[in-house]
Amino acid sequence: MSRKSRITAILISSVLMMAGLSACNAQVNLNTDNNDTNTQTEDLQPQPDIIAQEEKEPAPAADEVSEEDTVALPELESVPFDLNVFGEDGDYKVFESYGNSYLLTDVSSRDYPQLAEALKKIDEDEKASYQKTIDANIKDAQDFAKEQQKYGDDYSYMSYSETQLISADDKVVSMLRTEYGYLGGAHPDYHYETFNLYTKTGENIPLSDVITDDDKLEDILEVKLNKEYPDGNFFDLDDSLDIFTLDDKKIDSDDDFKVPYSFTMSPKGLVFYFGPYDLNSYADGAQQIEIQYSEIADILKAGFIYEDQAKAGATEDAAPAGSSAKNDLAVSAPGFNGLTNIRNENNEDGSYFYEDMTSDGMTT
Repeated sequence: MSRKSRITAILISSVLMMAGLSACNAQVNLNTDNNDTNTQTEDLQPQPDIIAQEEKEPAPAADEVSEEDTVALPELESVPFDLNVFGEDGDYKVFESYGNSYLLTDVSSRDYPQLAEALKKIDEDEKASYQKTIDANIKDAQDFAKEQQKYGDDYSYMSYSETQLISADDKVVSMLRTEYGYLGGAHPDYHYETFNLYTKTGENIPLSDVITDDDKLEDILEVKLNKEYPDGNFFDLDDSLDIFTLDDKKIDSDDDFKVPYSFTMSPKGLVFYFGPYDLNSYADGAQQIEIQYSEIADILKAGFIYEDQAKAGATEDAAPAGSSAKNDLAVSAPGFNGLTNIRNENNEDGSYFYEDMTSDGMTT
């Protein structure tokens, strides 16, 4: 090879080498941080296991992302309160008043703002009702407490409520409240109040949104009451049940008197609650009747929110579908749900004695 040819070959090789180095430099600069210019090119190559994982778990398409992936089920927490009134020396209670409500957690309040407002209103209304009861009876309560103090007793007027969370899922939030009070009579009294709310809107759910035939419902309840409480000593059940209505408003007129059913709901069915004097005497206690949707499929309203469960024929031991893990929460208020009278005496001298037993074995 001539001297000229060798020089030309060297120049061409140098140009090719510089081009290769430039390409390598470009690759590093495009894929690394400005502060890390020494990164090796092999570090920039995707690892085989990462590639495999990406191939096995492709990102879901936008239309495949369900609501459950973006909005969590509602979580509720028990919030206790008390409005106790003490005597002048502060050593004894004139009026004992305890209760609890359920409110959404802060996170769930952002997901369900309308439900959060509805629960907040229920809580505020309950506290206002307690204060109203105290204000209306405070004079009698003070006289009663002073009289008891003379004999070394500490009896006082009282008003308790226990709220239980029955169900909380993406469709319904259902709660049972038992109101218990003693205002100086022969024995305390208690009754049930229930709340059923659409989770997304916070609106109340009347029984007319669930049941279409009042008469058929009465027939089913009558059969179940006689079967589950054979010694119930009921008044005339036809007349007693006829007082209740599917509507969510009380009707009190010269021609008619109706009160809404107290009921709770879950994905598997309804539970109806009857307190003292609803169907029988105080001494005979209260009644609770459970009806599964599969038992009343023919009178369920079309489009009912748990229609799928009703068609599937949910059984009593079936787990509530789609229910929140927060369904069973500890209640800090005193437990007195399901009181049964044990003993009730009224003596000729005007004295009296009563003893009740609660479902958890507590007596009062």
